[in-house]
Amino acid sequence: MFKKIMYFVVIIAGIVVLVLGYRFYHSKLSDVASHSSHQMVMKSSQEKTSTSSSKQTSINSANMTKYFALLQNLPQTAQTTVENKVKNNKKAVLTLLVQDDNNVTKALKTALTANYGDSFWKVNVITYAQDTSSALLAAKLTDQVVATHPDVILYEAPLLNDNLNISQDESTASNQAVLTALAQTKAAILVEPSNPIYNGKIYPTWNAAFKATLPAQYTYLDYWTNFPDGASDAMKALVVDDGNYRTLNEAGQKIWSYALIKTFTTK
Repeated sequence: MFKKIMYFVVIIAGIVVLVLGYRFYHSKLSDVASHSSHQMVMKSSQEKTSTSSSKQTSINSANMTKYFALLQNLPQTAQTTVENKVKNNKKAVLTLLVQDDNNVTKALKTALTANYGDSFWKVNVITYAQDTSSALLAAKLTDQVVATHPDVILYEAPLLNDNLNISQDESTASNQAVLTALAQTKAAILVEPSNPIYNGKIYPTWNAAFKATLPAQYTYLDYWTNFPDGASDAMKALVVDDGNYRTLNEAGQKIWSYALIKTFTTK
């Protein structure tokens, strides 16, 4: 009888040992898997950090110095803002509020990429067609500009559209309202008039008044000075011969492009 009891106890003990051993084995496997998973997560995190870091330092110090030298024709406020942004490993944001995405705008964008590469500027282009400054406000295009969080803004005041459609007083008030809305971004704001025309009478006086009354916090880009006298045959040769002479032809657009590119690249 005693032998039977001992035999039964041995069998029970053997079963207990097997169960405990099985549990211990799987516990070890779980620990190894957990450790391996942790290492994979850590490695993945390190790889992401390394990739992010490489993107942030894509502009080396030599190129940064070279690029900063290209900013010298911009107002000091713009230079300082852009330099600080790039030094913090972020692209400087340039937002254009201009009439149409025309050849002038395209030429500027091409020049920025050619001179600064792809890692310096982020360019946003917000356009209007034949809208007046009052229409820009009504369409809330200024909200679109603000939403881009710009460091530098180039605003083409639609003075020609204004001259053809609204009073000068309304034009002055509306353009000032546009600029006030843009100023909330704290960006450096550059202002240019719409294009010069051939044989204009009243429109040039509007531009002169706009320039004279523009608050000092904004930088006026006087690219009209690169064009010949408005009543000259030389000016007539720079506009589309459609009877109105209000649209610059390719040669006229190149003069405008040159002025903008020189402002942003010193070239």
